[in-house]
Amino acid sequence: MARPVEQTKLRYFIGYDVEATGQCMKNNFMCRFGASLVEIKTGKQLSRFSTFCKPPSDKHGWEQRCLDEFWFKPDIKPLYDEIVAALPTAPTLAQAGNLFVSWINKQITEYGGESLMFVSDTAGFDYAWLSTALPGGMSLLYLFGEYRPTMACSNFYGGVGLVTPQDSYWGLLKSACTKLCIEKPCCEVKHNHDPANDAQTIAFETSAIVREVRDYTAAIAAGKVLIDAAAVDEVSLAGETGASKKRVRPSELDDSDDDDESSSAESGSDSSSSSSESEFDSSDSSSEEESESDSVSDSASDYVGQSDSDRQTAQTPPPKRKRPAAKAPIKAPIKAPIKARAKKVPIKAPVKKTAPTKKPVKKAAAAKASSN
Repeated sequence: MARPVEQTKLRYFIGYDVEATGQCMKNNFMCRFGASLVEIKTGKQLSRFSTFCKPPSDKHGWEQRCLDEFWFKPDIKPLYDEIVAALPTAPTLAQAGNLFVSWINKQITEYGGESLMFVSDTAGFDYAWLSTALPGGMSLLYLFGEYRPTMACSNFYGGVGLVTPQDSYWGLLKSACTKLCIEKPCCEVKHNHDPANDAQTIAFETSAIVREVRDYTAAIAAGKVLIDAAAVDEVSLAGETGASKKRVRPSELDDSDDDDESSSAESGSDSSSSSSESEFDSSDSSSEEESESDSVSDSASDYVGQSDSDRQTAQTPPPKRKRPAAKAPIKAPIKAPIKARAKKVPIKAPVKKTAPTKKPVKKAAAAKASSN
């Protein structure tokens, strides 16, 4: 059963929002950010924080795409002009981070760190930029003394509304309100891209949805409310007269009936198969008994006209026939391994030996040889 808001440790949301000059931390900078402390039970803002930030160096400037698609819009151009005018006298990034940590420590002292939680509409973007301003390698995860990640309210709205996070932020909030059958929460300030105002609306709207979810789940657990069939599935409360009420989905009832029928069918098939097996065994045993009785009756007819000694010798049961031994499986003949064929050596043609030719002897040399 869901606990009431006053019985939980979490009692306050600190919404934060960041405005940057682009998407790249290497070339752009965080020009302004703000935060707002809101009580979950009442939705009332108790404290707020806001500051401008100078660029870390001259290399950090404004992204042209961000100017064209966001800052130069008619309704946002006044905020752009305000930021440009405030940058020369704005604190540095480190100074702005120290101011923010001091403000957080003050809220922890006054309200307790265990009752606080960060919340953001674009947690990935805002968390990354705000972490660069924290001094001494501090992390937003441990500012309250223990590990506590930022709550992404857009994902929370999507879970309540049973929609995918691909929808826009306002679409997710609207779907959550539709599922809870409530109107969209209206904050006293508008979401106008002033970081302090945006942080307040984020914390206020998240607090309103959290209150509705807690009250609704508590009523369902107590059996006072039935879940709308169009929202999730139709739920019925079984056992109205019993001491305990159990929520049963009609789909589960249908499935259980089917399961019972299938189980009964399976049990019937199992029983029929077992009965058939028992009948088979009994038939075998009865056939054996019949054969034995036949043999006994045949032997008894032979006892007529015999003496007692002959009858005793004749009554000795004949030796039981032994079942023929199971024949050994015929093994396939093992073929002898085929010997590797010898490689054919190409036959070389015989080389004909020719007699050496005698060189002709000159006549003068022959005559000289004969005279000597």
